[in-house]
Amino acid sequence: MFFNMLMSGGLRQIIRNGRKLQYRIHPFLCGEPAGGTSFHKGSKIFCRLVEERTEDRIRVEVYPEGKLGDELSAIHQVSYGGIDFARVSLATVAENGSDTEVLMLPYLYSGREHMWKVLDGPIGTGMLSDFTDQGLVGLAWFDGGARSFYTVGSPVHEPEDLRGLRIRVQDSELMAELVTALGAEPVKAVYADVYKLLDLDQADGAENNLPSYAAENHYRLANYYTLDEHSRIPELLMVSEETMKHLDEKDREVIRQCASEASAYQRQLWQNYEMDAMDMVKDAGCQIISLSQEEKQAFKKETASLWKEYFPGKEALIKEIQDAQ
Repeated sequence: MFFNMLMSGGLRQIIRNGRKLQYRIHPFLCGEPAGGTSFHKGSKIFCRLVEERTEDRIRVEVYPEGKLGDELSAIHQVSYGGIDFARVSLATVAENGSDTEVLMLPYLYSGREHMWKVLDGPIGTGMLSDFTDQGLVGLAWFDGGARSFYTVGSPVHEPEDLRGLRIRVQDSELMAELVTALGAEPVKAVYADVYKLLDLDQADGAENNLPSYAAENHYRLANYYTLDEHSRIPELLMVSEETMKHLDEKDREVIRQCASEASAYQRQLWQNYEMDAMDMVKDAGCQIISLSQEEKQAFKKETASLWKEYFPGKEALIKEIQDAQ
């Protein structure tokens, strides 16, 4: 059976044989190749798997390039079922003070393997259902990489090297407080303005993942990239709770399984992008500063007060995450 769903005046209209589920992805994650991001490719794999496993009864369309609105708009539309699926950043969908927001704490994970142990284990799996009060259901986690500092003029080996520097951050109070705790001055700006800030000497550095550092030529101005990996913010493939109610349990399970397989595919693609970005910036003469776990602890110690300030009462959860290594 072929399913097709259309929108008219904000209401669902079911065509004679069923409906077509609309799947919305964020148009562009800075740092990935335009038109070929790991998120877009992971999304397309999800769509193909759903169609194959349901023998074309359920078709899912991808609307890239912001055709269905920006990320916040998409979340709102998914919450009431106007859009069926969305791939969004945890930073956008996590509610203030929630358990899911704890996953974004600076220096929380020892590395990629630690984070995936948490997200693929009981903690992360359980949190996929923590969004139902927003009308959303998490299906799978996607990799958004690790954010690190990069600077102009001199490398960063220890917190002291950041003292007095102007560091661009996202429009996030937590990230601004992180930079302040390390002795630097936060400069809030959107990603598109980072190159200009560096070029006009309005910032001494920034922080982002390796593909983002490479994609917009930031590495040509900021030659030092320090792998402190202070933040790992995963992405989420989500579905409208309203949409799931209209599916039988067999189809719901198919969608969950397809999301899991698409997640595994996207994670591998992301790692490939990171390796390609590393090769690119090294070939350009940039210096990559690797830090040992002991050296990272110095950064963690300087920012430890943020854990209690932003997440009082979450000590047990934080310990459980740290112990999941």
